[in-house]
Amino acid sequence: MSGQTELICPLCERAVPRVTAHHIVPKSRSGRKTIGICPDCHGMIHALFLNRELERDLSLIDELKSQPEFATWLKWIGRRPADRRYRPRRSRQSRNRGRGG
Repeated sequence: MSGQTELICPLCERAVPRVTAHHIVPKSRSGRKTIGICPDCHGMIHALFLNRELERDLSLIDELKSQPEFATWLKWIGRRPADRRYRPRRSRQSRNRGRGG
């Protein structure tokens, strides 16, 4: 990451080369406000949670961090180098809930 400005992901707190825009309230639910988070955390959020959960219960960083399965992910990803992408896997529980928004 030489010569690049590193940004800090507010979720995993790693210095990352880039961030992606995560809609606080999902765009499909008319959300407009975004925060910048790393692609790894962004992918895991959408692998674990349905849009209706994000809108209703998880619109704050602290609320996301307090979710047990996501907290486990944050602990794991926080020890990984940020210059590599990690593919999130959906849990059995979230696979069984369906992907509807």
